[in-house]
Amino acid sequence: MKKMRFLSVLLAVLMIVALTGCVGSAGSSTAEPASTADSGAESASDSTSASSGNTITYASMWTESEPQALWLADLAKSYEAEKGTKVEITWVGRDVLNQVKTQILAGNAPDLIDQDHSELSAAFLSEDEQLIMPLDDLLNGPGPEGEATFREVFNTAFLDLYKFQDHDYFVPYNLITSGFYYNKTMWDEMGIKAPQTWDEFIALIDTFKAAGKSLCAQDNDPMYNAYWYYWACERVMGAGKLYAAATDATGAAWDDPGYLEAAKLVYEVSKGDKNAFQAGYEGSVWPAGQQDFALGNEGCLLCGTWIPVELKDTVDSNWEWGYFPFPTVEGGVGQVTDMEAYLIGFCIPNGAKNPDGAKDFLLYISTSEHAQGLVNNALCMHARADAPIPSVLAEVEPYLKNAKSFHLSYDGVASKCGQWNADVFYTYGNQLFHGEITPEEFISQMKAATIAFYANK
Repeated sequence: MKKMRFLSVLLAVLMIVALTGCVGSAGSSTAEPASTADSGAESASDSTSASSGNTITYASMWTESEPQALWLADLAKSYEAEKGTKVEITWVGRDVLNQVKTQILAGNAPDLIDQDHSELSAAFLSEDEQLIMPLDDLLNGPGPEGEATFREVFNTAFLDLYKFQDHDYFVPYNLITSGFYYNKTMWDEMGIKAPQTWDEFIALIDTFKAAGKSLCAQDNDPMYNAYWYYWACERVMGAGKLYAAATDATGAAWDDPGYLEAAKLVYEVSKGDKNAFQAGYEGSVWPAGQQDFALGNEGCLLCGTWIPVELKDTVDSNWEWGYFPFPTVEGGVGQVTDMEAYLIGFCIPNGAKNPDGAKDFLLYISTSEHAQGLVNNALCMHARADAPIPSVLAEVEPYLKNAKSFHLSYDGVASKCGQWNADVFYTYGNQLFHGEITPEEFISQMKAATIAFYANK
């Protein structure tokens, strides 16, 4: 996963949903107890040569040298050796959805596609058209190791987040969440404990300045910048509220004082106020900010669970990864028991020539033994409920185990409202995050721009 930015994969969907604005519905689900890489040069059409019972064609979001790709390629080889069915993989890269959608519409679909579930949903599922097959029969059938159902292999709260019209369309393999990552060795030496509340977090700005460092590192990518307001909204008002404002054509949602309170939190950390970031963060080009963080010049980084793998060759031998969730806000609805569940997994497109073979392969790769390979070799969290957590993400585990609810990354806005997100939210969200406009100006402009966005559709 070196040099991989999972957030950048959402750019491809903006092209797909540009004419639809917002689709589907954002989700939060009650829990049960418990990297930019270059896209591959091959076209997805190369993987859609005639499928039969002895061949499964698969168009992948990964490039061939990535750890996830190596894991999947090994499983494809062992599956062929055991079952006699070849899995032909085309390593398309992050542009897989743009390429494969054309193939589906042309009647030349592969048997399997993988990508972020939110992106798959945005690209292939709408009220008017479903371009992929429901997988209820697979998930409600026997599991890969004798479980009563395949569904129970996973935390069903994760699956329920991505249901469409009460049907399951996806089988996950990679679980991602976000929060703050830091070097425990440095923090222990400074006598600092991970903050739990927003006030404790803000107090650390001066603590790190006194030590000649900044509290947070940041690269000026709008998707990374958007983490801050998305999480602030969740902590102030709870899941679903940012999506509600994004889909309100009247703009009236922005009159709720919670949106202004969230904006004030973001402005407080910006250079317009206390400035929690390294000098010049508003112009930092990825990966300069995260590399600077890995060198010990900043205290923490708000990012996804892929970041320890991206930085594994940069951090020193004394680095010990710590994690804490976005802090809670006094009087806020959102709690640390509300966790983001961002899944990567598979779907089977309409027109697949070997859907039964594809389903069998999904069962095969989802065994506990094969899940362990993803954990060991790619240092990723597997979506199986019983999968161990990679050691570099050990501090994420208790938060996931104690979670009471899960919600979509970016509250579903980035994938389900791609055009609004790019045209409206990024514009004014960046200005707020850079301290260029006040919280009050942000709310006023977001309301006016949202009204104009829908009026022009």
